[in-house]
Amino acid sequence: MKKNSRKRAPAFQFYAADWLTDTSLRLASPETRGVWIDLLCHAFLSPEPGFLIVAGQILDKKGIRKLSGLTPKKFEKVFNELTNLGILKQDESGRYFSKRMVED
Repeated sequence: MKKNSRKRAPAFQFYAADWLTDTSLRLASPETRGVWIDLLCHAFLSPEPGFLIVAGQILDKKGIRKLSGLTPKKFEKVFNELTNLGILKQDESGRYFSKRMVED
């Protein structure tokens, strides 16, 4: 696979069947799924692929809200769906991540 200047693949695998059949994603609102795909792109570009780290900063909930561009009220609904449905994971050190991306 062709690498970009960062010695990284320019794209990540997107599993259409997983996206369309994952029960947790199907239970999430369309707005939450839209934020999730954006977060996946940011996680892919992270220095530690799969983890939400931007410009060297590990993103906390506040950082994720800023990245989402949503109002605080809308973000609270989206964040609750992402975390309560187990879509967005958090490790023991508090870093948010995509389980599938980290495993791949």
